[in-house]
Amino acid sequence: EGYQILKKENINVIISDQRMPEKTGTEFFHQIVNEFPKAVRIILTGYSDYDAVLEAINKGKVYYYL
Repeated sequence: EGYQILKKENINVIISDQRMPEKTGTEFFHQIVNEFPKAVRIILTGYSDYDAVLEAINKGKVYYYL
């Protein structure tokens, strides 16, 4: 759903949860990073795992992980 919105609207900041039903926030950002490289990507979650943070930064090019 988020990807469809990104294709239709000019979005500059994308905020995602890390844990979602279909995929993680990291997986979502990894999917869209090349198509929307200028958008600031932020993961906002109650889930804290050091490996998940590193993966989000490295694969999803996350600007901020809260």
